[in-house]
Amino acid sequence: MFRHSERVTVRSDEELYGIATDHLQNWIDPIRALAKKYPLRNWGMVGYTFGELFADMMLAVFSMVGGAYFNAARTMRSVFEYMVHASYVNQEFPSYPGLVYDTMQEETADEEFGGRVRERLRTEFGFCDTELDQLTGFKSRMIYNLKFLTPEERACLHRTYSQLSELVHPSPLQLKKYTGDAFLGVTFFYDRNLFRKCVRLMDAVMDLVLSVLLISFPEIATDLKSQKYAYESLARLPMTSRLIKDS
Repeated sequence: MFRHSERVTVRSDEELYGIATDHLQNWIDPIRALAKKYPLRNWGMVGYTFGELFADMMLAVFSMVGGAYFNAARTMRSVFEYMVHASYVNQEFPSYPGLVYDTMQEETADEEFGGRVRERLRTEFGFCDTELDQLTGFKSRMIYNLKFLTPEERACLHRTYSQLSELVHPSPLQLKKYTGDAFLGVTFFYDRNLFRKCVRLMDAVMDLVLSVLLISFPEIATDLKSQKYAYESLARLPMTSRLIKDS
């Protein structure tokens, strides 16, 4: 059923199918440039987060082309949250990964580890409860704190997050689909409008992911500009294009 939905998607929307799957290459080319330009010890929160996102991105792409649109939205929202949080932490407290690593050397039990990190942030760095919550977990207001964004880009990212959330939570759209055909709730299906919406959202999520990477590791822009097909793909994404051209 999954492969049947994928074949229907290719036949019905081949161009958008290509755009969706091309985003996997848009992870591979930047990670190669990152590994080439920066040693692993300098990757920090953003580099580590970006490096771990490939599996999630593959799941999001596979889900949307295979007809599991609401699952794709859940995965994309997770990628969005991880990258905003990584960018915020990298901007406000870049030594956070080092603190986590040092705490690991204490051999604290997993169930106590988060509390131990928060305790060190409070006692050694004077963090208040509000600052602890912002540093150790995603909050949508973090978008407003990212300094590299223009006001228009912040507004666009908030709209993207709202649209992802509408697909993730039980919504009138989900109820409409499943009430109209209960079988859609237990299988994969092709829906032209949902597929196109997911591709647009994937563009926006990848634009965020790559712009955070570029602002954190500007030296990779030269490598990406020198790769014709990679550059043509990235140039479609407004924030990413702006940062590459400004580098």
